[in-house]
Amino acid sequence: HHLSITGRWDGGAPFSAFVAREVLPPGTTITSFRETTPDGLYADFYRPPGVGPFPGVVVFGGSEGGLAGGVLTGSGLVRDGFAVLSIAYWGVTGKPSGMSRIPLETFQRAVQRLRALPDVKPNKIAVLGVSRGGEGALLAGAAFPADVQAVVSLVGGGFAWAAPGSSTISTWTLDGG
Repeated sequence: HHLSITGRWDGGAPFSAFVAREVLPPGTTITSFRETTPDGLYADFYRPPGVGPFPGVVVFGGSEGGLAGGVLTGSGLVRDGFAVLSIAYWGVTGKPSGMSRIPLETFQRAVQRLRALPDVKPNKIAVLGVSRGGEGALLAGAAFPADVQAVVSLVGGGFAWAAPGSSTISTWTLDGG
């Protein structure tokens, strides 16, 4: 990612700066999954450079939906030698259009898919959710302890809140309920 900044010092001489940030290390390979069925995987897999197998992390954002919350959070993990599966669980084709009644099984299936990918250590899998996704990560860890070895909740709440804009509809479901 590149950022160009221009401006003036207190109305005086102009200045400019160019900042480049390497988000993913050179040699990272990216594989996209765009399965549009309700149980399908909508994700990008980031394999770090080097010799595997690597520990894996399923990464997802929150109320922004789509894949936006995963890559920036996951990029640091890739630099540290983790294989990252950045998933969309709402706001894309085949997934709920809003953050309402999201099946927690979505996270379990993502963990199982990451575990099955080449160069991933099947017994070293974590989930990492950001904001409302952090809430989902905590719930997924509690609901599927056999599948999830570690949970990271970044600014996630410790409560299962109602869907945005509702006081009666759940954000999350388990076993369809």
